[in-house]
Amino acid sequence: MSKLLALFLLIFSFSVFAGNEKVDVCHIPPGNPDNAHTINVSENAVSAHLAHGDYLGACAPTSSAAKFYPCNVGIRHRNTFNGTATSHDYVTYTYSNIDGTGASDLVLEAKRNSYDFAFSQITAFSKKLEEVKINLSSERMGTDYYVDFCFDGRANNGSKGLRIEDVTHISSNPFPITVSRELYCDIHNRENGRPDLSRISLSGGFPISFNKVPEFCRLRFHVIETNIGEARNWSRSFNRISTFIESEIFSQ
Repeated sequence: MSKLLALFLLIFSFSVFAGNEKVDVCHIPPGNPDNAHTINVSENAVSAHLAHGDYLGACAPTSSAAKFYPCNVGIRHRNTFNGTATSHDYVTYTYSNIDGTGASDLVLEAKRNSYDFAFSQITAFSKKLEEVKINLSSERMGTDYYVDFCFDGRANNGSKGLRIEDVTHISSNPFPITVSRELYCDIHNRENGRPDLSRISLSGGFPISFNKVPEFCRLRFHVIETNIGEARNWSRSFNRISTFIESEIFSQ
């Protein structure tokens, strides 16, 4: 039985902030990854740490060869106060291919009432998001966005099953938002190498168990600003959302 923990830190901010917030960073000493430890640094120092191989958030346990990994992001805006096609709400994200190649930084701008997203459902399973920032610069609230976590279980098709122990979503100083979760898995295990996803009910909460390891799963966190059309409170400038996914794969 192997225990897998995924950690992802989502940062969303207004376009203007002081730059003196404190941020947790997992510091990985060069040449000594076993001595990784969490440090709390000024927001202005984060880029320098990331450039040297550190990552945002507290250090994950060494058992976190995470099978759930952030793989897609989408954003839209539901404010209809004017007729422009976009809202000036942005997603800036860094991603790489799942094999670690092809790292790239890209930007999405929220359309009105229709999602702009990083990857298609199938393509997302071959990508990994390293960092996501939501920059809310529109004058009125109404942003609606999601972050997907993918699971690829094809390498564990000889195992007995999968158990998703718990999913935790933590916000610090949140804006008026609601957060919902959707889980889709390939419960038919067609073994054709393509995601064939069916919605899994979360009404009973976690844990959720599968008698056979699904080929693919997608866990979506959907974040919606509830006060649509209200003017933004620009005094709130910087928030963080952390997501923890804990799961176990059972051997025969």
